[in-house]
Amino acid sequence: MLGNTISEIQDMRDPITPKFTRPPRFNPSKTNPVDFLKDYAVAARANSWNDVLQLCYFVNSLENSAARNFAKRNPNATWSETLKGFKSKFIGPNYEDDLNLRLLNRRQSANESLIEYFYAIIDLCDEIDSEMPEASIMRRLPAGMLPYYRHMINISRPNTLSDYERVVDSISETEREGSLYSTEKLKPQPSHKEHSQDVQELLKNMTQEIKSLVLSEVNSTLRTNQRNYGGYNRANSDNTQGQHSRQHPTSSQFSRSRTTDGRPICYRCNKPGHIAAIINQVILQRIVDKMPGASTTMSRSLLSISIWYLP
Repeated sequence: MLGNTISEIQDMRDPITPKFTRPPRFNPSKTNPVDFLKDYAVAARANSWNDVLQLCYFVNSLENSAARNFAKRNPNATWSETLKGFKSKFIGPNYEDDLNLRLLNRRQSANESLIEYFYAIIDLCDEIDSEMPEASIMRRLPAGMLPYYRHMINISRPNTLSDYERVVDSISETEREGSLYSTEKLKPQPSHKEHSQDVQELLKNMTQEIKSLVLSEVNSTLRTNQRNYGGYNRANSDNTQGQHSRQHPTSSQFSRSRTTDGRPICYRCNKPGHIAAIINQVILQRIVDKMPGASTTMSRSLLSISIWYLP
């Protein structure tokens, strides 16, 4: 400041300092002691307090019976001893045992991300012992982790807690980019009822198509047979034609393709039940050509259904 004029000093701005974070207040009848300690630790980190400053501000944060109890403490107690006495008095003598049990039973849920689980374990370890060694924390982290993530961590082999954190961030970032999991898996899958309806609709469409194939083949076969049969009659003598007419039905009978109960009639012997032996192989081949994905068994089943239920 030496060498500066009065006007220069007046024009100088105050140095920029971090904003002070006010510590919370603790009232035993109103405040949760666990939440109070968490909020106090946040304020201590934000203000960069050492143990001496934490002890000084801690005294001013207590109210009512907590302040009176604190006044009876050992004046030479350190910050760690004071914090331990506070937990024993207001949280309970088994508080640390409860925390250790929570840490032992902590498991990553199926809907919990890796980074959420990681910081939850870090916070729990810090709550148990703010000076817990990194090696102890790193041994505790994979114990409750999902098997997939535990396998990824074991492959990476992090040596320090900072390396562990970088691996967790890398895996989480990769998941966000969609490289490990396809977004198609996240889409809602159709219900069993919807799936059954889709299958029924597919079979219905396939059956209708096969019906059309069967009708087309039957009509084509009947027309071809009638033309050949007429040419054969014209090429022979009257006696041969009369003999043939007595042995085989007349052309008027060929127009009837079904019996009264709906069964198809064979165009050669005018008896029901023989049409499958004559044209099924042709129709099966046409089914395979139209639907390459259909198996032979499936094609035969659909063909039999279609023949019996032709309109």
